[in-house]
Amino acid sequence: MTNCKYLKQKFNRTLECKKQKKIINIRECNCCPLCEWTTKDNNSNIKKRTYKQSKKEKQRYSIIYKDLSKCCVEGCLTPYYNVEKNEVYEGAKRSASIKYGFVCPFCKIHHEQFHNDREFALFYKRLFQQEFEKEYSRNEFLNIIHYNYLK
Repeated sequence: MTNCKYLKQKFNRTLECKKQKKIINIRECNCCPLCEWTTKDNNSNIKKRTYKQSKKEKQRYSIIYKDLSKCCVEGCLTPYYNVEKNEVYEGAKRSASIKYGFVCPFCKIHHEQFHNDREFALFYKRLFQQEFEKEYSRNEFLNIIHYNYLK
């Protein structure tokens, strides 16, 4: 389908041109001199964040890594502007990860590896669970994350 701003699809799956006020086919619309193309707003696909959520994301910290501007993988020399802060326990546990400091700084390459390589991700999940259990009990970790990675 074209991005003509005058083109409208009806319920019976026919196309209507609002400018010409008649039912047309797609070829007619592509050749139409009245056709005006719409541009898609790039921000429309970005999920809107609430003020509280964006404030939490800006105040992220890590219980293991003090400097979140360097990639945490040993030997990685990525510049600080290419580093992304990643929550170790993602999905429904993302807000708990932000609250308790389960955040890792990864460069783009290691961030992708974290999401694609299960063993790589499990290493960091176990590491953060061990660090959390130095100060709190395992039951508290299970109440927060609901899964034990140190079996």
